[in-house]
Amino acid sequence: MSQFERNHDGAALGASHQVPLEDQRSVYPYTVRGEATMPDHRELLRRQNMIHTTYLYLAVAVFGCMAGAYWGSHSEGFLKFMFSSSFLFLGALIVLNFVPRLALQVAEKNPRMAVPALAGVGGVSGLCLAPLVFLGLRMSGQAQGMDGGGNLVSTAIVITGAMFAAVTAYVHINKTQFKMRPAMTWGLFGFILVAIPANLFLQSSIFGIIISGLAGMLGVYQLAAGTSLIVTNRNFNSPAAGALVLFAGVFNLFQSVLSLLIAGGRD
Repeated sequence: MSQFERNHDGAALGASHQVPLEDQRSVYPYTVRGEATMPDHRELLRRQNMIHTTYLYLAVAVFGCMAGAYWGSHSEGFLKFMFSSSFLFLGALIVLNFVPRLALQVAEKNPRMAVPALAGVGGVSGLCLAPLVFLGLRMSGQAQGMDGGGNLVSTAIVITGAMFAAVTAYVHINKTQFKMRPAMTWGLFGFILVAIPANLFLQSSIFGIIISGLAGMLGVYQLAAGTSLIVTNRNFNSPAAGALVLFAGVFNLFQSVLSLLIAGGRD
């Protein structure tokens, strides 16, 4: 049997485009031998493990975020500190931009530290969300042990979870490719970063709704692009990086939904 074979989509390789079988297996999980498609089980297993690890890391970050948000929203001292200056939220956004990079460096350098690093990212993110969660609980009449009606925070969690499940299922089933576009991501993030302090002076509810809507769009885009990267890019092999992209999407989507619910509750 020749060392050169057909590639995974059945197109014959010409004489000047022959690729050794071993090189094919490093790219494709399937090779075609004659008329039968033979799966490369090692490649399939590697990708399955990578995807499972990615969602495990994501779960760690999400639970860390929930813990941080719960503690922060119920800590009187922490809330007083966060509400002492309007610009602290802007500082929190800047911190959230650098902490994941540090966590990724730690996780890539020492995989055993990936779980603590992702938990740390989640915890810091949860603390940054704590003031918003507190406002949601207060609007629901459930802050400081009060009894009230529907919990806006729980509603935001359910909506975020449903949207996450919908995007994830769509990409996994259809293998749709959403390319990460850094220019678009940084453009939206830069606009939000400038718009938030501007709205601190304008105090415009409509402008605030627009900002929250854009943050939600950014979150959905990050979820779709991150899931597509994990599912369709066969060269991708960084569970920590994938989990951080997905967590950024979940974070932005949740805070957007909760902000919109709070804005709706005030009207």
